[in-house]
Amino acid sequence: MKYSLSYEEYMSIPPGRIVVFDTETTGFSEKNDDLLQFSAIDGNGSTLLNTYLRPEKKQSWPGAMRVNQITPQMVRYAPTLREMTETVRDLFDRAELIVAFNNEFDGRFVREKFGVEIFDTRNFDVMKEWAEAHQAKWPKLDAAALYYRYDWGSDRAHDSLSDTRATLWGFRKMMEESMEDSLLNEQGTLWAFME
Repeated sequence: MKYSLSYEEYMSIPPGRIVVFDTETTGFSEKNDDLLQFSAIDGNGSTLLNTYLRPEKKQSWPGAMRVNQITPQMVRYAPTLREMTETVRDLFDRAELIVAFNNEFDGRFVREKFGVEIFDTRNFDVMKEWAEAHQAKWPKLDAAALYYRYDWGSDRAHDSLSDTRATLWGFRKMMEESMEDSLLNEQGTLWAFME
């Protein structure tokens, strides 16, 4: 498979400089909705940050709650955006590569809520890249996870930390595919040279 990041490029980035992140929100509008959870792991899968966030605009979010299962009680005493902004900015400042599943959506929230422009750093959108490679329109993370045989274990989808782990798994599998394609191309070139 051909992706926007080659296996060689991936291998040149230290795993500690890769940030995989996800958010859970009260809705789809970065202007009118709140972040409820922000999570980030590095390329080794180590947790960099996992926090609930106290909403500032919404008191309830029944539609989103059905999906992410985050209740108002769970975030009542969580840190505010202001309290977490510097930590989130530092996390992204250290990144050489930012990976997400649908980074357009999460990136808009991160820009609006934390003032961080993630697109100033190299990005890899697992959703977009997987959709293009598999002719899928707006695939869900669970579809990509199933395709790559990700074992959720005790994790559940729509918890942002769990979703970062599944995203990292999918990203690694995509890089393995890229490596295999690169090796096949090298072998084909070698055979052509030997003929």
